[in-house]
Amino acid sequence: MNGTLALWYESSEIPQEQGSFDGSGGEHKPHLRLHVNLWRDIDRHLNFLDIGLLLESQFNHVGRVYLYLPTQIGSDSIFDLSGTLKDGETLNAVFNEVMITAGESDHYFVVRTGKGTPRAIHKLNIEQDISIDAVSVPGRSDGTIIALNNSIFDRVSKAYSSVGEHYIRIRLFLKGRSQELFTTVDTTVNYGLSLTHEMIETTEFRLNERRSYPSDVLYRASRGVFSIRSIHYFLIRDRNLQLSNQHQTFKKIRNLEKDIWKAYISAGHTLKERKARHIANGMTIYQWREIVDDKAKGIDDFIAYASFRTTKPNYWTYLIAILAAGGIGGAALNIALALVGSVPPLTEPRPAAVIWTNIYALILLIGLAVPVALWTLLARTWKR
Repeated sequence: MNGTLALWYESSEIPQEQGSFDGSGGEHKPHLRLHVNLWRDIDRHLNFLDIGLLLESQFNHVGRVYLYLPTQIGSDSIFDLSGTLKDGETLNAVFNEVMITAGESDHYFVVRTGKGTPRAIHKLNIEQDISIDAVSVPGRSDGTIIALNNSIFDRVSKAYSSVGEHYIRIRLFLKGRSQELFTTVDTTVNYGLSLTHEMIETTEFRLNERRSYPSDVLYRASRGVFSIRSIHYFLIRDRNLQLSNQHQTFKKIRNLEKDIWKAYISAGHTLKERKARHIANGMTIYQWREIVDDKAKGIDDFIAYASFRTTKPNYWTYLIAILAAGGIGGAALNIALALVGSVPPLTEPRPAAVIWTNIYALILLIGLAVPVALWTLLARTWKR
């Protein structure tokens, strides 16, 4: 499913003409750092997308923040991840630095970074703090606009004087057609009558690619452009998949630490601890990122492309092969038994002849199977 993620905001102040407040002048744009985790291969019917927004400065006039996704998402598919960040190991893993909890209020809790900077992790009430609107896109799949409402940023503004950084993190569950968000699958490679066939799965995450916006999103997004200071994009895949191509070199690659991430993976859905541990133990993280200097212009758009290759069994070919082997084996056995049919025990009356027929059949099958087994064993030993 192709498309782009769009991110913009709406001011809490009187709307201005484009360019006078949000436009290319830039010094008044709110500064934002973006975290995106795309989790694939979680379950046959489920993937999820985690989005974290770190507001750093110039955000006291933000009234609403909008996310556009090129797929349909319902309110029941959105989950607030602030609760999972109360766990110390998860908190450190998400931000990749040592942090400590410094205080808590009704709507957020405060953590401190290694540099002592306070950061508020905001708790969301999905029903009150988030609104959802469907977007009709002619000729393409319908999309969704997710709004983080004024209620959130009223709380942010009140805490602005005491806490310098504010963080919001949500999880979007991808089900049905949404499961293939930013992903296309090609299953036509080496199909034929081979016992296995290759699948090439391409995941292309796009952010703020304006040529892919629906017309309504294009107009609205142009009036509230963030100054994005960094993007940290993580793609988490089954480690059995082979990375075959990427458009730019990823920053890091590592195996997922099962003991740290199993609780985080389970957040928002009923996944048993044993299964969560098994999933975490079999995943690999690929990281791409882009960071701009303090005085540089913000990031306009971002693309991360990666394709993976995997092999799956062609069950129809296996069935055909089994039937063919059985037919050939049965015909060969009948011929062999016919050739030895004149042996004295087989000329005896039934049921003695039936017993001896089975004995000869067993001897013939063992005689065929043992050499094959020995050959396979010797071939494996030689490779080692």
